[in-house]
Amino acid sequence: MINYSLEDLNYKHCLALDKFQKKNYKHLKQNIWSKKELEELLKKNLFGTICKENKEIIAFFLAHKCHDFLEILSIFVSPSYRRMGIAETILDNCIFFCKKEKIKKIFLEVSVNNTFAKELYLKKNFVIHTIRKGYYFEKNTKIDGLLMQLSL
Repeated sequence: MINYSLEDLNYKHCLALDKFQKKNYKHLKQNIWSKKELEELLKKNLFGTICKENKEIIAFFLAHKCHDFLEILSIFVSPSYRRMGIAETILDNCIFFCKKEKIKKIFLEVSVNNTFAKELYLKKNFVIHTIRKGYYFEKNTKIDGLLMQLSL
């Protein structure tokens, strides 16, 4: 069992999160936001969480609030910390936040190949809203994306 803490994302985290993403670029692929982009997104209803162990970022969550729904942009856990319940804790916090703020729906997108993430979302009662054919591109191959939704 690891000892980690969750913090709401704010401007002071942007540089460290930028560096964390660059360190994990092989896993994040093109889903990387620069320090400047994060700062701009924070001005536009970005909601996020940073997960730390010993003051080091080990995971993060980014979402965009829009009226009565929330779109999850990214949930990423460092590979050496996966399958420890961190993503589930982050997602539970997101759902709690949405209920508190009277947000009615949560949307997210996931690759059909991301088995562990799909299992987590289905466990949390997300349903497949639509399939986006060829949405992702990995190793010269088009991969479908699933748009998933949770109604609260």
